[in-house]
Amino acid sequence: MVGPAQRRQLAQWIVNAKAYSQQRACRLAGLSRRMLTYQSKRQPDTEVEQALQTVARRHPGWGFWRPPRGRFVIACADKVIPTITNGFGAFIAS
Repeated sequence: MVGPAQRRQLAQWIVNAKAYSQQRACRLAGLSRRMLTYQSKRQPDTEVEQALQTVARRHPGWGFWRPPRGRFVIACADKVIPTITNGFGAFIAS
């Protein structure tokens, strides 16, 4: 299965190497023309990802989708986010 990033690279290669139009390259790659020029404005959440990975490594049985019941704290650099989980493993901010 090919994802959007690979399709975008394929369309760019078709435009640059084969001198096809963007419209035709997108059609051949199975991509909309808007996806070819899309630039994400979202900032990466590296601190949060690292904190979750640390917790997951420390407690491999928990995983990401099923945190323990009760109260525990996720610490990210200068932020400390206390959370309470309900019985279904969903976070409830406290």
